[in-house]
Amino acid sequence: MVTSAPNLTSVSWMAPAFGPAQGRHGVTFHPRVTFSCKALHPDNNWVVDIGWLQSALSTVTQKYHLKDLDEICPDQVTTTEWMAQQLFSDIVSEAKKGSFSFSGSIRVTVKESDVAEASYENSIE
Repeated sequence: MVTSAPNLTSVSWMAPAFGPAQGRHGVTFHPRVTFSCKALHPDNNWVVDIGWLQSALSTVTQKYHLKDLDEICPDQVTTTEWMAQQLFSDIVSEAKKGSFSFSGSIRVTVKESDVAEASYENSIE
């Protein structure tokens, strides 16, 4: 298992269904990405290249850092859960750009505060 964790700060509007959290507000997300597999890479004895992982995370988090999520994704309710799934999708897209070789699962956990975090996990081949 390999984990990396940058930070990103964004702002968005939440619908009335979110009670006291509704309305426009900013948040600093603390995403943590974990790659897990059943066997190490046969040539390199790693789960994933940590250098690639740090570069990919930097690229995908910059898309949202210090941005208005309502402008980037106008048709979405941008919850912490949504951010976890979106970062997962973005990381998979980054992986498809190069000669990335990984088979296993990726979990993206986004911490919003000391009492709130959400994860999205799926397998890739």
